[in-house]
Formats: sequence, C-alpha cells, structure tokens
Amino acid sequence: MTDRERVLAIMHHKPADGVVWQPRIDHWYYTNKRAGTLPERYREMSLFEVYVDLDCSIRGYEFYNPCINRVYDSSVSFRVVEDNRRRRVRLWETPLGVLTEVEGKTAESSLLTEFPVKSIADLRIVRYTLEALNFEFSEERFEEAEKLVGDRGAGTVYNLRTPLMRLFIEFMGFENTIIALHEFPDEMDSFIRFLEEDDQKYIDMIKKSPLPLLNFGDNVDSNMLPPSLMRKYALPYYRRRTAELRAAGKASYPHWDGALKGLLPFVRECGFDGYEAFTPTPMGDVSLEEIAEAMGHDYVLIDGVPATHFIPPFTRDDVEEFATLVLQTFAPSLILGISDELPPSGDIESVRRVAQIVRTFHISE
Repeated sequence: MTDRERVLAIMHHKPADGVVWQPRIDHWYYTNKRAGTLPERYREMSLFEVYVDLDCSIRGYEFYNPCINRVYDSSVSFRVVEDNRRRRVRLWETPLGVLTEVEGKTAESSLLTEFPVKSIADLRIVRYTLEALNFEFSEERFEEAEKLVGDRGAGTVYNLRTPLMRLFIEFMGFENTIIALHEFPDEMDSFIRFLEEDDQKYIDMIKKSPLPLLNFGDNVDSNMLPPSLMRKYALPYYRRRTAELRAAGKASYPHWDGALKGLLPFVRECGFDGYEAFTPTPMGDVSLEEIAEAMGHDYVLIDGVPATHFIPPFTRDDVEEFATLVLQTFAPSLILGISDELPPSGDIESVRRVAQIVRTFHISE
C-alpha cells in the first residue's frame, strides 16, 4: 500500500499493511528558512522536497487549505493592512460598523493582540459579516495539491472551529468570552446557536468536495474547555457534525492538545474517527497508558511523540524509544506524528530516524 492508501484505510478503520510516519515540520521549515538557519542539506529544498528526503508522509494542510476560498458579498469590505510595527491589521467594513483585528508578528509566529469584538454589541456586526461570507471549493487548486502530494498523503483541510472555540480564539478572546457568558447569557447563547447553523454552508461544501478527511482544528485543552463547557457547547456540535460527515463518507478528527485529563472521558462520545495531537507526558498531563485506555483501538491516534523529545535534553535514542512505544501501544490504529509540530530548534535528523523505524515496523497479528 502507499501512504495515501494506508492513511485512508486507517482513518476509515479498515485493514492496512502498516502505519505511517506523518510529522508536521512546516513550522520548523519556514521559521528556519526565514532566519537563514536551515541545515545546509535543505537550504535549496522546498518543504515538499524536505518531506520526500526524510521519507515522511504528509498531512497536507499547507497544500490543501488553499482549496477553500472565502468570498464576501458586496456589502462587506475586507481589507488587510501591514504596518511598520510588525503588525497585520484586518478590517471588516459593514453598514453596521467596522470590526478591527490586530495580529502581532514575531520571527517565529503570530498572535492576536486585539480581537474584533470589543463589546457585546459587536456580535451583531460579526453576525452580519458571517452572513455575507460564502465558501468556494477550488477544483483547480485541489488538483494541484493532489499532483504535488501524490501518494504521500490524503487530502485534508481544517473545519471551522466549534462555536465556543471561535469565540475564544477568533472573536473575543478567552477572558472576555467567559465574562460575557456570565453577564450576557441570552445574547451569547443566541450567537452560539447562530454560529452552529451558519457553519452548515461550510459543511455542505466539504460534503460535496472530493476531500476525504476533515480536521476540527479547535486546539482544545481542558483549561480552556473544561467538562462543563465541553458538555454544554462542544459535545452536541461534535456529535451532529461527525454524524453528518460520516454519512457523506468523510472521516474526521479534532485537534486536542495540552491539558487533556478532563477531556479523556469524552473521547468515545464525540463521534470522531480519531484524535490529533494528544500530548502525553512529560509535555502534557496524561500518560500514554491513560490515552490508550480512553481510546483503545476504536479510535485512531494521530501523532503521539511529544515535541519536547526533539529538543535537549532529549536525545535521538529517546525519540526512537518513545516512538517505538507509541507504535507498540496504538498500532494499527495509528498515524504516528509529532504532538503537535517539530519545534524550530528541533532535531530534524530524529525525524529521519523515526521514518526508518516505521518502515520496518510490523503490526502484530
């Protein structure tokens, strides 16, 4: 089987002749490329060529996400302005008012320093912009991604975040969202219900597309989404959408990482086919044994080797030992990767070493 065939078989809970090694290295690659610190071997290579050189499978978000176009109708003007203070300013100009979002940039990453919702009244403007927004699937870009990725992976993109996580991460920020849930419960519940329904246009596009996989890129951990909020806001949404996607022949999985102990009891209730980025100790707060107990072989673990193992004081031998343990514990329900990305200072040759281990690993009968 090819890696593409293995990924699809594993995600649809069908027999495969092995597992795949699918680390995400794009953050490592682009950060070092901008800084001029890529190892000499890779300085003239594209990201895809580095994946090939390392003999890795490709998850492919960076190649497939451009297949989705966001298009606003003429009543909304969306602009992005770069200023000279390493900031990116996004503006949504509507008949109801203007939303402003500011993103601060560093050499390695970016972070929202100003959220678009400044008061509860701004939710009305957000709703207007979302009603004016449509999604278009580009067959041309999809074919370009398919041609590039080839047999190294299967097409997957990010879903819109679940409504509460969108409020936390995109619209209001964590603290302001929590305060608003207490001070304006009716307005917030109404807006969350709107988001749940407005997402349908995105889901319908995915269902009609040739994409076989969908990632709910929520970045959930139990500090942001404790069991009470999970049960009230996320779980019903997950159940509805995963059932709808499965009926359309699509496999799905969320991105959960960080503190997960409070979320493990929900693993079997959400309807997903697998879970991406679970971070075991020493990086997270759950052990491999606890993850295995929560998931068994009914759900696919995507990733599993902590990112911290790729930086000192850990060695390549430590990486090899941990990767082997993950293989032995979770195969065949496993797409091995880094939980959740190789750090910019990470040891790229450890990535190559795990690829060699995976190619010679045999699943026990």
